[in-house]
Amino acid sequence: EENLLNTIFKTCDTESTGHVAVAKIIEFVQLTISCGSEDSGLQELHTMLDPERRDLSIDMDTYQAIMCEWIEHRRTNGITELPNFMIFESSILPTYLPAGCNKARKPACLEALGGDISRMDLGDRETSDLISCIADLQHTHMRLLEDNMKLKGSREMADELNAKLVEQIDTLSMQLRSSQVLLQRDESLKDEIEELKRSLAKVEEEHAHTNVLNKQLKKDNLQLTSNMTTLQDEVVKLRSENDFLCKQEIESGITMEDIKKQLQELEAVAAERNNLLFEQRNNHLKEMMETVSEY
Repeated sequence: EENLLNTIFKTCDTESTGHVAVAKIIEFVQLTISCGSEDSGLQELHTMLDPERRDLSIDMDTYQAIMCEWIEHRRTNGITELPNFMIFESSILPTYLPAGCNKARKPACLEALGGDISRMDLGDRETSDLISCIADLQHTHMRLLEDNMKLKGSREMADELNAKLVEQIDTLSMQLRSSQVLLQRDESLKDEIEELKRSLAKVEEEHAHTNVLNKQLKKDNLQLTSNMTTLQDEVVKLRSENDFLCKQEIESGITMEDIKKQLQELEAVAAERNNLLFEQRNNHLKEMMETVSEY
């Protein structure tokens, strides 16, 4: 019994710290209690191990002392419901019990299996076989309990890992949605950039055409300026000729009225030519401005 209790403690002490949480011991014992029990005594055992329910961790000596006290207390009070490592169901025993141990004596035989073996009225060979079978069953049962605890730990780890994976999936889903939104924005920006490039190319083309028109306009303006200079030179020349004619008129005795008349005619001719040139210049400038406005 002491070895079995030690095995249970070591099974619960998965990290080999020498201390085990009371809750883990209660959970393990609950797994070993026979089915159909109305009073498994777990609450009593829990109170004995952790009176104030502070989720204590106990060492092996304390554990063994309290467990032995609890098992002895239940035996003393006639409670047959004990952990499975202390009792065997009637469906197993008939194969190994001798003929002298009938159904009426099974409780006494079962109690003897957990206590004093010498009280059993069996032959040495039958007793040895029965003890060997009990040991094998105990070993198998303990191994199954250990495997069950390991599987439970693995399941808890798997549940924790699954929760983390779900959280990571949610995070990745949010990141994916954000990336999709950014990608859509990027595509929209690319379209806008392409549209701006086309608009810029069109503006540059119009600007180049306007520069050509401006150059032509400057060239025409220079030509008109040159023409005006020529007209001014002609006016100066006409005035000089007029002055010369005036002198000749005076010298030749021509009357002032004739000179004025000739001067007026010359000025009219000059004014007409000047007006014609200005009109041509204005018309040309107007045409150039209309062309520039159209572009």
